[in-house]
Amino acid sequence: MNGIRTKEKLTYFRSSINLIAPAPDVIVLTETNLCCDINDSELGLANFDIYRRDRYNYFSPLSGGGVLIAVSKKLKSSLLLKDSECEQIFLKVISQNKSLILGVVYIPPSSENDIYQHHVSIVDDLKSKHDKCDLLLLGDYNLPKVEWSNCDSFSESLNANCFHQSNLIAANVDTILTGFSFLDLKQYFPINVKKGYTLDLAFSNLDESQIKNHITVDSLSKIEFHHDPVMFNVNLVDYYQYLPQDKENKNFYKADYISIGMKLSDINWEKYLDTNNLEQKVDKF
Repeated sequence: MNGIRTKEKLTYFRSSINLIAPAPDVIVLTETNLCCDINDSELGLANFDIYRRDRYNYFSPLSGGGVLIAVSKKLKSSLLLKDSECEQIFLKVISQNKSLILGVVYIPPSSENDIYQHHVSIVDDLKSKHDKCDLLLLGDYNLPKVEWSNCDSFSESLNANCFHQSNLIAANVDTILTGFSFLDLKQYFPINVKKGYTLDLAFSNLDESQIKNHITVDSLSKIEFHHDPVMFNVNLVDYYQYLPQDKENKNFYKADYISIGMKLSDINWEKYLDTNNLEQKVDKF
């Protein structure tokens, strides 16, 4: 959305909340354009716990941005992180004894790669600290004309076609792909049919059977050309009974490849694999 700071936009926002059907348990917003002069009580979200990360004070020339998550008081939620370097917040939400890390981020257009690296590092650190929780991350990544797709291969869960984009955007996409593939995240935000791609993205390690989405006509602000309002239906219950209790993820990115290379170079491979039987060579290797 393009801000809810003015009186007109706040009025529209408050009047739209009760019209959404079915009523949402969680509301996630980017580019709120809020500031410290606007209290939570003015947003019309009395039945929600509100978590905000505003950008600047009201009279700052660099206004805009900002993110917000509102969680129904029917759910238990707590703040995990409100970042000072990047416009992002992360919560822990508990539903029917299942825990979910829920995050939202806004990354301005043409941001340098260190912002994306910082974002990925924060997500990786939170997932490591809360490894029993699943993850749902939504936001405006401002990576235009990128075609995202999900993979089921051993080495990666995501793929992206950058359509000959600039080196900066290609580097930023690669940072997301590398970091989030390691966390086994997939992208679930639908494509903006008017543009053929989406700036808004939704990453999660939830199974496809647990997360459904659809573009909705119900909106908390006037619908913009660049952004579609999307409703997500997340099921944290059924899938878990079929999962193994313990799942181990190995972080191959932190391996000591110099030592591994030295060990491998010390092996006399001709002698070690000196057999004409292919199966025996594979077994030895």
